[in-house]
Amino acid sequence: MFIGYVESDSWTGNVSFDELGNPISLNAGFLDFRDDADLPEFAGTCFAGHGGTRWLRSTTQVVPGETLTLVVAV
Repeated sequence: MFIGYVESDSWTGNVSFDELGNPISLNAGFLDFRDDADLPEFAGTCFAGHGGTRWLRSTTQVVPGETLTLVVAV
């Protein structure tokens, strides 16, 4: 599970979802690589034999001048 949690005066909540609107987890559609066959993308990395994703871009609206806290949890 991965969560990008925003806390602000105007909004509080998770801002990290896959293309289908599901929270990011092992079962989400966001997992792109499963190294069951020695993928070249994972050669020489700690991900060999595991899995990985492409870059995730999360966005949310903010109010100019307000204080925003971003909590990232894996």
